Amino acid sequence: MDMMRRAVITGRYAPGQALREETLEAEYRVSRGPIREALRLLELRGLVTHAPRRGFRVRTYTVKDIEDLYRMRALLERHAVECLRDAALDALVERLEASNARMATQLNKGNIEGYLAENVTFHTLVIDASGNEPLKRTLNVLNEMAEPLRYALLSRNLKKGRSLADHRRITELLRSGRIDVAASTTEAHILDNLPALLALADKL
Repeated sequence: MDMMRRAVITGRYAPGQALREETLEAEYRVSRGPIREALRLLELRGLVTHAPRRGFRVRTYTVKDIEDLYRMRALLERHAVECLRDAALDALVERLEASNARMATQLNKGNIEGYLAENVTFHTLVIDASGNEPLKRTLNVLNEMAEPLRYALLSRNLKKGRSLADHRRITELLRSGRIDVAASTTEAHILDNLPALLALADKL
């Protein structure tokens, strides 16, 4: 499934493209059963869709889809940071700093996939530290659905490294215990991508 997931996220399988089991079976050289299971898992993760008689297709994103997804992510990730008020932050800050360092390395290499992976790691560390399991499960789904959007945006704007700058700012705010400011900065960090993503909507 990992190779198929990567193909969806990176756009090798284009939005709206039909994913025919027989074609995938030949491409990955595995039997139909594992292919079907992988497609079902990708459907659960929100990366592909399925319809009777049409089969599986790579998810497409309308303007409303993008706006709904990012506004919900921003709201819930803000709450995840707010949940850190009673948490021990030293260990979290140390992990975030390590993620930021790895992210900077990937940025310098121009490695979109590596940069994106560390971007996800940063957000996952904060969400996990919130200790809110329903929130964690919900955001895991939303963040997975956002992966192709993030990749599409980064492939055009990687050199700017804005996400890394925001992550460093959030890390410093958490280090100083300024939870409310860190929460609002997290929300703004996610919503800042909306205009650029909406401009790409016809390509997604």
